[in-house]
Amino acid sequence: MLLIDIGNTRAKACMCDNGQLKPCANIAEAIRQTDEIVICSVGPVHPEIENLLSGHKVSRLTTESPEALRFIPDIPKGYGVDRLAADIACVCALPKSYKGTVLVIDTGTCITYDLLSVNNGQAEIMGGTISPGIRLRLEAMHNYTAALPLLPVQGPAPVIGYDTETCMRGGAVNGVRWEIEGYIRTVLLKHPQLRVFLTGGDAPTLSHDLQEITTSDPMMLFRGLSCIFDPQNRA
Repeated sequence: MLLIDIGNTRAKACMCDNGQLKPCANIAEAIRQTDEIVICSVGPVHPEIENLLSGHKVSRLTTESPEALRFIPDIPKGYGVDRLAADIACVCALPKSYKGTVLVIDTGTCITYDLLSVNNGQAEIMGGTISPGIRLRLEAMHNYTAALPLLPVQGPAPVIGYDTETCMRGGAVNGVRWEIEGYIRTVLLKHPQLRVFLTGGDAPTLSHDLQEITTSDPMMLFRGLSCIFDPQNRA
């Protein structure tokens, strides 16, 4: 089964074989070699990909997908399907008997914070927050100033910068890190047994300094799609 994630910035894909995930470098070639495909898309699917999907068995994750409603019975309309997949991955990662509060933090183009109440393999979405991600912060500094450069996320990000580049990247990366730390601390005041899951493309950049993270896994969205649509999980 081929899992395709079409996000705000780029498309990614993984092959899922008996629960094992293998990233695909070439989505078009992977589609040609696969019969069963699952798509999670926060926006329109590119016409080139739609054309390639013709003749394949395609499942698309929506807030009304019965496969997803097994895990989260009440999904708000308009809830991001990328958030939904990551949330369900966290529910599946917990023991079936788990009862408690879970915070899912997805560090992509935007950072999403989803607070879930989990009870015996099902979850209720309690609410959350959305804020700009690292790349978006760097792009905003470039786009809305006269002289600041456009920087990649990767590179030195010290707390005390020593030139324009390190000041900008340090502000963006550490600003996100401190935001996440503050959010977790605030939620812990009301939910002291909170379990925190970190995912998204920037998770590896951030996870090593975040002490309260229970699990860090940038592949969580794909694990969620596997939980939702893999025939082994449809009992």
